[in-house]
Amino acid sequence: MLVNGLKPNGYPMLSQKQVDMLLGLDISHVAHMKLADEVLIFSKDTDMIPAMKVARINGLSVVIANFSESNHIAPGLVKHCDIMRTRSFVNDIVPNL
Repeated sequence: MLVNGLKPNGYPMLSQKQVDMLLGLDISHVAHMKLADEVLIFSKDTDMIPAMKVARINGLSVVIANFSESNHIAPGLVKHCDIMRTRSFVNDIVPNL
């Protein structure tokens, strides 16, 4: 969501950025053109499921990235991925930065 200022009551005016749709289109394009063997998705948004389905139908391996410190991944995302890679953000990633 993108904040476009505040309403008179003080609440933010929000608008969609369409990032999920654009990412989904990119994943679909890569899948159809056979430009990769695997796609790694850092998203917990179930809006990615249609793109994940297209990727798998076209032979891409779909991997979901998961941080052990964060909330669980939606069952629909787990169902439509081939692999879920779980890492600790604090223990596995931050020390390597």
